[in-house]
Amino acid sequence: RDSTPVSQNDPVVEIGGNDITLVHRYSGRAPEENKPLSFSVPFIETQWYRMDGEPTPREHLLMVLADLKFILIRATHTVSTEESAISSISLDIAESRNTGQERASPVEQCA
Repeated sequence: RDSTPVSQNDPVVEIGGNDITLVHRYSGRAPEENKPLSFSVPFIETQWYRMDGEPTPREHLLMVLADLKFILIRATHTVSTEESAISSISLDIAESRNTGQERASPVEQCA
């Protein structure tokens, strides 16, 4: 079994919608074999990148969230993994804050 870590440049989360795919890369400590790894992914444009590696503009993130089709979460962090599990996944709701930009009603409507 090959326990070589997967490249830190590989995305750990992908989201897609409105024909746009965005990726989030984990920048924390390298995962250790047989040790749980916990992380959170903020839904702020500075934490997401386009598939070509360019930063995500706010408009693209909001377009994806307005028509979210998929959320893919990588479960393996080594080249050859025999067993893996994902648990305790949650998605928070929006919070009202002034971004200094126009509100995007389809995704920024706080109850």
